[in-house]
Amino acid sequence: MSGNSASASAIGCIVKTNSHVEYLCRIYRHREVDHTPHAEDFRFGRFVTVESGDNLGGALGRIVGLICNTHVVNPDFGSPFNPQMVSDDFDITLPPYLQADFTAVEVVGIGWESPDSEYLQSVPPHAPMMNAPVHPMPEADVARFHQQGDRGLQVDYLPFLINWNHPLAQDLLLHQLRFLRASFAEHADALTVVENMVKWKSIVGGLR
Repeated sequence: MSGNSASASAIGCIVKTNSHVEYLCRIYRHREVDHTPHAEDFRFGRFVTVESGDNLGGALGRIVGLICNTHVVNPDFGSPFNPQMVSDDFDITLPPYLQADFTAVEVVGIGWESPDSEYLQSVPPHAPMMNAPVHPMPEADVARFHQQGDRGLQVDYLPFLINWNHPLAQDLLLHQLRFLRASFAEHADALTVVENMVKWKSIVGGLR
């Protein structure tokens, strides 16, 4: 495993999966962990890694994902996790974070890091386990995820984002294209072409 990934403080943990590639991460609250996450740690479009393992505790690598949505939940007004709960009727069987305000972010898996530290841009082979820690991905690892050896810029996950059925998929895609253009200036022209195609597709689709 990459040492940089392992050293980054966790910002939260997985509390739900909506599909094999869509996960919900509850952000740790103040004083819940030694290093309270800052807003920049879980901003829209942030690269993160999610540890995966089997039921026996064996390591299966890390999922590489992007933060694609945010939910701020106040149980006093109900929530998608327990819409019947109100402030005067707490359920002692629920975990504490469901009985207090909390922030959760959606993460979409776009690749993975194998146990031997090889990055692959494809559907992760394993979903995360419940309570799997989520870490912000260091810049050096983000660069290595996109450029390994002499293969040049790798963006195999872009077609997935183009076809992904999510309300913020297009915004996430455009965000990533701007990030890639700024980070890999030598590929700026090609990335600009892709960005213009995505924008044009949005305009044409909106006129239908």
